[in-house]
Amino acid sequence: MTLDGSKRSGSAAALQRTRPIRPSKLGLFNLCALRYLFETERPDLERLSPAPAALLGSAFHKVIETGPTQNELSGKLVRELIRDEFRKAVLSNGGWLARWACAREGIDSVLPRSLLDQATQLTYHELKLRPIAAGRAAIARGDFPSEKQMNPFGSELWLHSDKMDIEGRADLIEQRGSVVHVVDYKLGATRAGEPNPDYVLQLSAYAMVALERLGPRKVVLELRSPRATWAKELDDGLRANVLQTLQQIQTVLPKHEYISSEALATPGTHCMTCSYRPSCTTYARGLLGRTPSDFLSPYDVAGSTESTTSCDGFTTIRIRAEPDDRAVSITAVPSAMLDALLGAGSNVVAYSLKSPETMGRGRYVANFHAWNRITAVDSAYSCSIGFRQ
Repeated sequence: MTLDGSKRSGSAAALQRTRPIRPSKLGLFNLCALRYLFETERPDLERLSPAPAALLGSAFHKVIETGPTQNELSGKLVRELIRDEFRKAVLSNGGWLARWACAREGIDSVLPRSLLDQATQLTYHELKLRPIAAGRAAIARGDFPSEKQMNPFGSELWLHSDKMDIEGRADLIEQRGSVVHVVDYKLGATRAGEPNPDYVLQLSAYAMVALERLGPRKVVLELRSPRATWAKELDDGLRANVLQTLQQIQTVLPKHEYISSEALATPGTHCMTCSYRPSCTTYARGLLGRTPSDFLSPYDVAGSTESTTSCDGFTTIRIRAEPDDRAVSITAVPSAMLDALLGAGSNVVAYSLKSPETMGRGRYVANFHAWNRITAVDSAYSCSIGFRQ
């Protein structure tokens, strides 16, 4: 049993690339080829549920695509539309704890107000800036036009290039005067004042595919966030970065050739945020102490159950963790979500928990929780707790 709402199917022992390259995942390939394949080819494998911020990103993109007309537009309406789309996203794609919290406490227990404010600001600005593009409703339904019929400008454009073996969906491509602008919306588009290089690589790839249809012209890349807009003209350096990454993918991941997942894994600090780490054998060996483990998240734990106690609808699980026989506890797990057969001796593997501790007992975090009874929005909404006899 796994308390994460995720899918568990198939094997990850060997994988192959069958699809065109996705611009939104180019940065992942630069971190780990295995993670790229997990994200683009194997949605059936066990993975952690999206965090509320990721669900909110899907929600406000949906409102930008299908939002109200200019005559209906108001900040209050935009906010309510985003909350409604977020609620739908939680129910359809959220994890077990997020769905439980939404049913018990309401959507505000899952959605941080500060993030909702930022999403509302960005969405309202974009809807105010331009009228709803023709055909946006059809795009939202998934009725993508053929390549020959495709309008080169508009929102949520599906782009495809046989020449570069690449396809993806751009948030917005528009023309202002003689300049084409390729736009992506992000709640957090910059790091320490500089744009996330993965986002720039993604936008550059979209721009190069668009130029195949539009012909030579000036293109400006834009990252729009609630606080700022970053813009830069597509230049030879950005083009070279895209082509180099595409060449590396085609070399490392040739189409329709199975490759061992362990040969593709590149352990590093990025593993701590990879949603597919429950399906990664390299990460699992590290978690169980069989290989060097400096790439492990301090909020993942594996071991055997020593005891479970329940009170007021919540269960505390006490674990003897591997590999160094640590004594740790996972508190505030909703009892209704636990398997009745769970008992002492059950093997536990938990990912993406939360903890108020930073250094634990000097060497490690000893006390974790799932639900945060004091500040619900700080609960471990992406966590997975698996029990195996």
